[in-house]
Amino acid sequence: MSPGWAYARSVLSAIVLLALGFVVLLTVGSGFQGARDQRVLYNEFREQLANAIAPVGPLTFEGEVLEAGSPVAVLAIPDIDAELVVVEGTASAQTMSGPGHRRDTVLPGQAGVSIVMGRQSAYSGPFGRISALVPGSMITTTTGQGVATYRVDRVRRAGDLQPAPLVSSGGRLTLVSATGTPFLAEEVIRVDATLVATSEDGSTTTTKPFTATSRLVSPAALPLAERPMSGDSAQVFALVLWAQAFLLVVLVFTWCRERWGRWQAWTVGLPVLLATGWAVSNQIAALLPNLL
Repeated sequence: MSPGWAYARSVLSAIVLLALGFVVLLTVGSGFQGARDQRVLYNEFREQLANAIAPVGPLTFEGEVLEAGSPVAVLAIPDIDAELVVVEGTASAQTMSGPGHRRDTVLPGQAGVSIVMGRQSAYSGPFGRISALVPGSMITTTTGQGVATYRVDRVRRAGDLQPAPLVSSGGRLTLVSATGTPFLAEEVIRVDATLVATSEDGSTTTTKPFTATSRLVSPAALPLAERPMSGDSAQVFALVLWAQAFLLVVLVFTWCRERWGRWQAWTVGLPVLLATGWAVSNQIAALLPNLL
């Protein structure tokens, strides 16, 4: 086989394997990644709570803008056996790690409407079972301000009426996800819950919401990538870079196989191929809707 054909065959084979690997990553591997990210986020947020530095708004305790993907709350839904760390931001890159808090809304427990969006199937599918919630189901959230308890009002699907406007001293939590065929869903499902109790110290309970801080992003200015069922086109540049890195690894691997031998090349090249292939697959997944 000529060297040119050997390189071409390796590249074509790698592309086919990458496509298959992407399907495996999205349907199986992403679950392990999502679970691992949740463990890391839980440990990080628990430490912040212990040191009283957990965020209570769009800024950190040092006054800097909170980075996308930072933990902001713990969400517990006993009826579906879910305990999840909520991160800041709702673009695909953030919902890979867990449910995301929409940046144009208040944090859970605060006065006003708080929106949390999560995936249906991929990356552990944290909100895959919210359609099973019924009126009266309880949801609790833990933030840097304390613990808030919500009671589910209803599950809302496309075409259903919007909930009534909140009174000035009220609080509402809306969970948002996809519904339909796993990994192929096109419709959005919402669960509306009303704030019924808050506690700053874990013992004294009141019906008064926590004080809301001003938001840095208005609903009109919220990027399209952070809206329901949107992909993150900003990840295209990173995808191109990782794809180039993957192609380079394939070419170097082919060169090593011709000169070192097949098994020697596989021993050295397989971990690098898997790492770069995983990175490319993750970047492709970031282009897909953020609720899948």
